[in-house]
Order: sequence, then C-alpha cells, then structure tokens
Amino acid sequence: MGEDGAGRTTPGWVHNAASVAVGLLLVAVPVVVVAYGHFADDDKPTSRAPVGTPSGPTPSGSVSVSSAPTTGPSPDPLPTATGETCVPGSLTNLTVVSFNIESAHAADGSVQLELLARTLKSWKPDVVLLQEVDKDQLRTGRVDMASYLGQKLGFSSTFGPNMAGRAGGQYGTALLSRYPIKSVENTRLPRLPGDEQRGLLHAVLDVDGADLSAYVVHLQHTSTRARMSQITTIRRLVARDPLPKVMGGDFNAHPGSSVMAVARTIATDTWPLVGSGPGLTVPRIAPRARIDYLLQTGLVPVNMQVLTPPLSDHRALWARYGFSTTGAVCLPSFG
Repeated sequence: MGEDGAGRTTPGWVHNAASVAVGLLLVAVPVVVVAYGHFADDDKPTSRAPVGTPSGPTPSGSVSVSSAPTTGPSPDPLPTATGETCVPGSLTNLTVVSFNIESAHAADGSVQLELLARTLKSWKPDVVLLQEVDKDQLRTGRVDMASYLGQKLGFSSTFGPNMAGRAGGQYGTALLSRYPIKSVENTRLPRLPGDEQRGLLHAVLDVDGADLSAYVVHLQHTSTRARMSQITTIRRLVARDPLPKVMGGDFNAHPGSSVMAVARTIATDTWPLVGSGPGLTVPRIAPRARIDYLLQTGLVPVNMQVLTPPLSDHRALWARYGFSTTGAVCLPSFG
C-alpha cells in the first residue's frame, strides 16, 4: 500500500503495475531506434562490388580476381625449352704425352734411361702414357723403368705387366702422373697363338679434385685379326666408364683402318682437331706412317704435336687439353 499526492492510500497492485510499464517502455525505445535505422538504410542507394571481388582485404601474397574486361591482345605464351646446352666450367690445362719408348733403347742398341728421363721432363707433361716398358729385365739392367722415371720426374707411377722376360722380369706398359693415382687396373687382351700378350692399363687420376680416366694401349703388331679382337674388347671395357678420359698408345693401325674405325667409336682422335700435317710417328727417322694416337672424351683439345726424341724407333705425341674440374654449366635451349 502507498499514498498518492492527495494523501490517499494507493493499493499495492497499482504501484507494481506502474513499475512494470516503465520497464517495458525502456526496453521498447532502443528496439524502435535500431529498427528505424535498418529501414532507413534500406532506402539508401547501394554500391555493389563486381562479382568475384573479395569483400574483405586481399591477403598478403594473394591476387584479387576481377571480372572487369581487359584491353589489348593477350601476351604470347613463353616458349618451352627443348633441351639444354652445356659448356665446360673453369678449365685446367692438362698436358699428355704418349710414347712407345722401345725399352729406352737408342739407335746403337744401348739403354739410355737417364736420357729418356731428361727428355720426358723437358716436355713438361702432366700425364705420360708409355708402351714397351721393362721391369727388372736382364737386358735393361734389372731396372724398374716406371718407378725410375716417376722418381726422376717427381710423378706417381704405375706399371701394367703383360709378359714375362726371357731371363726374368716383366714387360708391358706404364703411366706416370703429376696428379695422384686413385686406382689402377691392368686387363690382358685377347691374343692369337704365338702372339705377344698385350694389355689395357687403366688409371683413375685425381686432377684438382676431379676424376679423370687415363688408358694406355699397345695393340698387336703382326695381325689385323688380333688387333680387331683387342680393340673390340677395349671398347667393351671402356663403355662401362662414365668418367672423362684420355687414351693413348701404339695402336699399330693406320688412320683409315677398320681397327681405328672401332677406336673412334670409343673416343675422339685428337690429331684431326688440333694437329697440323699428317702426324706421322714411325719410324723415328723419316717417318712414313701414323700408328700412334691420343684419343679423348670430355676434354677440350687445345694443341697437339709430334715430337722427335733422341731414342726409340717411334716419335712421341704431345697434346694439351682443357679439363673441367668443376663440371659443366648447362642452360636451357629453345628450338
């Protein structure tokens, strides 16, 4: 119960009803205001983004899509690479000598190993490929020629024995290298009955951190059939080798022979690329034939010469190559 302004007493239920009415009025006013604002916005003209345009900000790194028409012709598509062109990286000069030394015999029959060492040194090679080399044979003073020549040049050396000497010792091929020799393998080649045993000497060299295969060849001199069998075997052996390579020696075959046709499927003959003249190598005095060769794959021929030594019945081959120790640099090519 309560009193009104005239002093009359007001029933309690009237007072409570009035309080409820005031509360409802306070809630209704904001609702009306919000509703009015909503309908007022609907009456305003709107500006809509084109279809496909994101309504919010474009995320970093993304591209917004627009359906607006573009002007001008469409750009041509980029061409597709059809292959690659590779060139050698930085090149190291590599000088290679191949020489059939005839067991260091001079024209008078004397053994001139010291003269041979001085001669080789004067040519300033990095790698030397030798044929007809003796080791501990009586006829040449029981000297290990490969080891002796290596010491004189300050090179590493290895010997490939193919035959036993009549009075002991051995006969075969050898390799001398300014660079470390990582591995060596000597493979005996097929021969006919009565023929001399020949072999293929293979060494892997560490040339400033890059591997290079070096091969020494000496084929049978009396039989084309034997040489064909030997060069075919060499082709099979070398085909397994993925490394850049140089191959040199006495092939006992003329440039136009079937033997050399097979040899050129193994590696490239250096002389026609950078040599001058016919490149004749035998006999040493007034040569009439070319039977000694330097072949290569993965090297860049720079120069090649035939040198006349003071001993042996052959002339020597000298070649300079560029050898990439950093691999090839390849760029895409477009057809």
